[in-house]
Amino acid sequence: MYSLIPALVVMVWYCNREVLRVGASGGRVFAMLLFQLVLAYTHAIEIFFVAFVVLSAGLEQHRNASRKSKITWLCSQIGAGLCMLPLVVPALVRGTEPLPVPSLINFVLMPAQLISGWALSNDVAGLIGGGVVFVALLAFALTHRAARIMVVVIPCCVLVAALAIGSLGKPMFKPPVFTANVVPFLVLSAAAGVVVANRLLVRGAALGLVLILAVATWPWAGRLVSNGNFEVAARYVRDAAKPGDLVIVPGLSTFWGVARYAVGPLWGKPLDVMPLKDNAQWSRLKERLGARLVSFLGLDPGTDMVEARGVRYVVGGDASRHQVSPQATVFVVHRRRYPEQVSVGFSVAARKVTWFEGDISVSAFQSAEQGPRTIENPPYGDGR
Repeated sequence: MYSLIPALVVMVWYCNREVLRVGASGGRVFAMLLFQLVLAYTHAIEIFFVAFVVLSAGLEQHRNASRKSKITWLCSQIGAGLCMLPLVVPALVRGTEPLPVPSLINFVLMPAQLISGWALSNDVAGLIGGGVVFVALLAFALTHRAARIMVVVIPCCVLVAALAIGSLGKPMFKPPVFTANVVPFLVLSAAAGVVVANRLLVRGAALGLVLILAVATWPWAGRLVSNGNFEVAARYVRDAAKPGDLVIVPGLSTFWGVARYAVGPLWGKPLDVMPLKDNAQWSRLKERLGARLVSFLGLDPGTDMVEARGVRYVVGGDASRHQVSPQATVFVVHRRRYPEQVSVGFSVAARKVTWFEGDISVSAFQSAEQGPRTIENPPYGDGR
């Protein structure tokens, strides 16, 4: 998905630009709407990026476009917005991943994390390198008059808006999706600035930056990319678990990854298999819709578990209704970056923790006469 987004988002910008610059022919308008809708339905918050990309193209071409093209473009955007309305409510109420509430330091961290990547979010060297690259590309872009609009609206306004929305209680900044959507425009704008630059210093600095990035790519990418964490961790659980065992995955998105490889691609329906205890936002939405509409839309989960080969896979932090025999093993799957608490209906004793690429931990427990009933993320490196 994150590989597909850059191609789609650039095409959305290009099609909007061409509709205004060249003319609003039927084929151009159709292509513009097609790419916008495909992109919007690719990711839960993609509609947020579509708005800024469309705005950027509109501001860039508003002086060049004919009155007819502007009217056609505006009417098409209204139609596209109506087609995207079903995405608005899920984007406002989703709470699948606990993201940190931003603070003023995020003005510095967020641009750096766009370049450094999620895996290096806490790495000082990676953040410094990412910040330097971001500032350098921004400086190159600002030397090009037309590219200034693009680089100010995307990514600068995108980051400011995300920070503002997060400060209001709806954190949304995730480096992978933001990088996929805004870095292409940062690079395109910087390239435009370098191409029109007549100064040898500017072109020499750009060449130096490219050479540095080329040298740094191999070790940087090796630290950034973790291959197959979900698959390896899920297959480990599948092979270790025996009939009667319990596998608890508190994070919804983590559960999807585990279920995909431990159970199979047809493990169940995401809206039907969800935590039975709603989060506050989902509860408020259901109250507003009313019981009849909630039932019609299928917003109530049918279960919080799937079963395969005698093993129960439970999603959510409350697994207290699930009981196991004294001989059974309870596996809890955490992601390191998501501190999540799990409650069980019996006392447990820790047995073993297994880590996968420093990202996913699988903790094994057994029921005990005395012990905690709440399970926290294990400290990184803890393994017995």
